[in-house]
Amino acid sequence: MPVFEVALSAELNHLTALRPQEPETEYEWAFQLECSQCREATEEVSFTTAHEEALPGSRGTAHFVMKCPFCANQFSASLVKNSVKAVDDTDRMTPIARFEWRGATPTAFVPRDRWVAQSTASATTFDAIPLSEKEFFEYDEEGGTDVSVSELRTEVTKV
Repeated sequence: MPVFEVALSAELNHLTALRPQEPETEYEWAFQLECSQCREATEEVSFTTAHEEALPGSRGTAHFVMKCPFCANQFSASLVKNSVKAVDDTDRMTPIARFEWRGATPTAFVPRDRWVAQSTASATTFDAIPLSEKEFFEYDEEGGTDVSVSELRTEVTKV
């Protein structure tokens, strides 16, 4: 299966270790796809990795299975185990996860809600951070400072 890497960069103000909350079970991964057969783009699709589905006509499983709405080509995706990483360095794109894809090419990663990050000014953990709007602003009462995520960018590349 081809492996694709999701990378992220963001301006983190008094935050570190930005990552999806419960990425290997409950986080809702969302992508825009292009069918490998007919090359048509699909609407945004999303899935969690809480369970695996059987692949039709195979003994294998995947976290996500669907058919292309245009040509009925089968798509599947699985999160590569232990591939989820946190973002600390805001100056460059940082890989956050790897996925094995078959039948489709992910063209964009769409951040959703439920991210988590640590304050650099205190021991405060911010969870359920909504990044669907690609920014987050809050106040760390324990640390006495503003915290934020802004200028969020993502990319998907074949590894």
